[in-house]
Amino acid sequence: YSFCTLLDFFNAMKGIKYSLYQKALQSPTQVCELLRGAYGIEVGGRPNVLREDFAGSCAVSSTWVGTGGGRAIAVDNDAEPLGWGREHNGGFEHIKVINSDVLDVTERSDVACALNFSWCGFHSDDILESYFTNLRKSTDMLVIDLYGGTSAYSESVWECESHVWKHVKWDASTNVVKATVSFPSHNIMDVFQYHWRLRSIPQTIDLLRQAGFSSIRIWQEDRTSSGAGTGALRCVDPLEVTAPYWCVYITAA
Repeated sequence: YSFCTLLDFFNAMKGIKYSLYQKALQSPTQVCELLRGAYGIEVGGRPNVLREDFAGSCAVSSTWVGTGGGRAIAVDNDAEPLGWGREHNGGFEHIKVINSDVLDVTERSDVACALNFSWCGFHSDDILESYFTNLRKSTDMLVIDLYGGTSAYSESVWECESHVWKHVKWDASTNVVKATVSFPSHNIMDVFQYHWRLRSIPQTIDLLRQAGFSSIRIWQEDRTSSGAGTGALRCVDPLEVTAPYWCVYITAA
């Protein structure tokens, strides 16, 4: 094989992992509906500018500008997924891409999101509170997501139809987890790796309140009798979130 052929192969493999990730682990249409709907409840009117932190391939930003107009600001400190997103997702004439640490960005937006549990990379409560405080000063409403439950607080494996999610290591004293995502059907193993600190819903609400957010709601996807997600979100009391494994969105304004 020539060097160029091998380079093309590795570049194609990079593209495959981002494509698989978007299809298996992101729900940008659902997110944009929540952003617009919750904004109407909390702030009133229709938001125009979205800030997507830890944007990766900018799937939410692309969907945002493609479903109802508006502009987006996509922030990530990794240039590779940003570049892939620019090549494969649409709407970049309306997206301002910022290749930077989210802690250093002060761009004003109507709504902001930090999804796929990316904000859990902040292990320090002080740093996380500082991040939330900066967002409170620059946006009207924030949306984050969070998972937990007794099954999540362990070294576990979740085999899904499209991917495998694995907690490789779990530290019960700190609630820090090392997790990986694999796509066995494509022979792509442990391609995404994370080192997160999981917090409870009450802990997260407390940090958001300390940062200046006053109206905080928990949203969970409805399930069928078989446990499958319906795609519809409803606002729930935190005390209702009791499943062995749960995933929620949190809106804060």
